[in-house]
Amino acid sequence: MSSDLSNFVYGAVAGGVVAVALRILETYWIGPRLTASREAREKLLLYSRHLYFSCGQAAFRLRYIGKQIREKRPGIVFLKRSPKDAKSIEWFTKDGYYVTSTAYLIALVACWIFILQRDIVFLPFKRKADTREFLNLVERLKTGLSTRTILWYHYIDGLGERLIRQDSDHPRPMGVSQFSQKLHTDEMFRDYYDQLMQFLSQVASGAYLEQIEEAAKTLDQLRRFLVMKRAVSEIEIGAADVEW
Repeated sequence: MSSDLSNFVYGAVAGGVVAVALRILETYWIGPRLTASREAREKLLLYSRHLYFSCGQAAFRLRYIGKQIREKRPGIVFLKRSPKDAKSIEWFTKDGYYVTSTAYLIALVACWIFILQRDIVFLPFKRKADTREFLNLVERLKTGLSTRTILWYHYIDGLGERLIRQDSDHPRPMGVSQFSQKLHTDEMFRDYYDQLMQFLSQVASGAYLEQIEEAAKTLDQLRRFLVMKRAVSEIEIGAADVEW
């Protein structure tokens, strides 16, 4: 075999080996990683939209509560109600609705944070510094609500964890109607949220005003962060968007 022909054959074989190796690399390593990365990004965007909206609703409610306290509005007394007083599910749509929906809005934020934190290793923001900033804001929120109050730090995680639906293949929170129903019919569930209800009752008496106002500011910062990192588009949250 001539030298030129030999070089041609060896080059063709080597090229074929390289092509096969690249195809294997693409099929079993690069392809799955790109797919996983795309799916993770889509999941991050989905969770972020839910967190953004729930933060806006909770911040609006907490600021309104602060205004009620400062202006001594009589409606604040409805935060003193307790699900333990409910004689029927109707209580949650009337006398107990304000305290129930307020507890739900706080738990809803905690729920989406819990879901995001659980998946944060698999759902990174574009830069590690962004992930660190997000976790710092979450830390500020939980620390603010649990410092010099009757709430405790890890209890806030539990509020969110308990709100996750058990009948769904994908992690998502229950709605306010199911939340109300479980508070009425599930004694263990009601007892778990009782500490939050007591917290809101004390808020209605004028306690923890600084904490709830700071929490509202931190929720606004979380929303701005998600917009700046292009996880969501900015949406103005008003009274019509809040579960009253």
